[in-house]
Amino acid sequence: MSANDPFGLTPNNAAADRNVVPIDSIQAVTVSTSPFDSRLSGFTGAAVNATTKSGTNEFSGSVYYIYRDQRLVRKNLETHTGNIIEVPDFKEKTMGFTLGGPIIENRLFFFLAYERVREDNNPPALNAAGPQALYAPGEFARITAQAANLGFQVGEEVEPQNRLEDDNILIKLDWEINQNHRLSVRYNDVESARPVFSGYGGNNFSFDSHWYSQEIENTSYIAQLFSTWTDDFSTEVAVSYSEYFSAPVFDRRSPSVAIFNVPLAASTQTGAVRFGTERSRHFNRLEVDTWTVEIYGTYDLNDRNTLSFGYQMNRADVFNAFVQDFLGTYEFDSVEAFEAASAGGWIGRYRFQFENPGINPAAEFRETNHGLFVQNAYRPNEALSIIYGARVDIPRFGDDPPANPLFEETFGFRSNHTYSGNAVIQPRVGFNLRVNDEGTQQIRGGFGLFYGQMPRVWMSNSYSNTGSNFSSIDIINNTLQPGDSGYQAGRDPSINPTPAPSPDPDNQPRLTPDAAAQQVNSMDPDFELPSRWKGTLALRSAHQQPRLLCRR
Repeated sequence: MSANDPFGLTPNNAAADRNVVPIDSIQAVTVSTSPFDSRLSGFTGAAVNATTKSGTNEFSGSVYYIYRDQRLVRKNLETHTGNIIEVPDFKEKTMGFTLGGPIIENRLFFFLAYERVREDNNPPALNAAGPQALYAPGEFARITAQAANLGFQVGEEVEPQNRLEDDNILIKLDWEINQNHRLSVRYNDVESARPVFSGYGGNNFSFDSHWYSQEIENTSYIAQLFSTWTDDFSTEVAVSYSEYFSAPVFDRRSPSVAIFNVPLAASTQTGAVRFGTERSRHFNRLEVDTWTVEIYGTYDLNDRNTLSFGYQMNRADVFNAFVQDFLGTYEFDSVEAFEAASAGGWIGRYRFQFENPGINPAAEFRETNHGLFVQNAYRPNEALSIIYGARVDIPRFGDDPPANPLFEETFGFRSNHTYSGNAVIQPRVGFNLRVNDEGTQQIRGGFGLFYGQMPRVWMSNSYSNTGSNFSSIDIINNTLQPGDSGYQAGRDPSINPTPAPSPDPDNQPRLTPDAAAQQVNSMDPDFELPSRWKGTLALRSAHQQPRLLCRR
């Protein structure tokens, strides 16, 4: 079962913020930089495969605690340009346990693992001891007074506490049905929450209403049946289901407000003050439910040839809501502009996106990938082994995004193009040659094409930005006057005034219909799925350890 990020947004490309399974539940890990096995798919770089532990006829377990901080790393790091960076303070505590054993001796076994991680990092810091000391006298008080006058609840003025929390549990059952059939069932759930302090640090301050916690939960179920039918023929059938959820969690829903060019104390520089829900988290939720079915077979044709073949199906149902400014966003060029905002016509920017009646602003779609492979392992002699074969991956979409006729009329191609049905045929060949009888010297290599899974976030934009999902308002005003360099009539507040701010997230000014624009995202009709040709040639030479001779 794939442990990769099912959507394509996480920085570690994993389906969890930290470990996808408890670290001490892993029996073995293999890293293959250039595997030419046609069964393997979903990557263009290396393949990392982890096998989890199973229970045995004897009860066994472990309890572990791991502690790390900056003192156990090093004080300074040197960059490739020679700059010295001080390692920031952090504390990382990992604790967990495992337990495995028999339920029915020789037949049914269990394995349980739990892991808890608490990671404390330095939070962002202001360049002064609080906002009152950071900004020029009276400026911060003017902002909070005007916010209260307009009816905004700015939140609390507190110092951030930067702690990641991660909890991970794994339960596994293994059933030896008989000498030819074995069933393995596994449940895994990992939850994490990482705080994000948007707009806080340096010369910029934000109230806690602008912060959020990014929460991720991934729950997976997998069943594998291993069967030996004859001395020559064996099969493996695996069915898995996973639920991936990621969303920001914040204390209150409110429009986003930013005041720029706030004078700093005893300085000619300026900073910014922010409060309200961060504009990119107004309507932001990701859910990916994935079914995977894998059927493999291996058949020994003779002493020299082993045939492998199989089918893989991966179906993902995606719900992705990412609508910025859904609660309204107000940006002011100065404290004075913020104080003048009640009457409208203030200097700054107003952004608002609202869903059109009867249309879902989120992206909802289903992608199914069908994979078929066949290969032969040929052993012409005891020293040489060759594998050669091919696989084909064919992605399919349930429904195309809604078409936008005006887009096609303007740009000459349809807006709802997808890569559905674009098959990727991947031939592969690899070999391994033992140079000497001991096997201490080997030559290995291969060549083939590898298709990496398409980041679904790319395709999601075509479903959520069709030009009909929602409408966008974006008004920008400035202090430039007619005749000034860079003056634009549309940014003159006397011609196109900004609306009076509303503290109600569900009652934002929509202005006139002509003020709303539409956004359209489209995939290039010539887009090709990400794949890479790879070839390797390597010489492995291992020397025997020298013997230590002792004489009396």
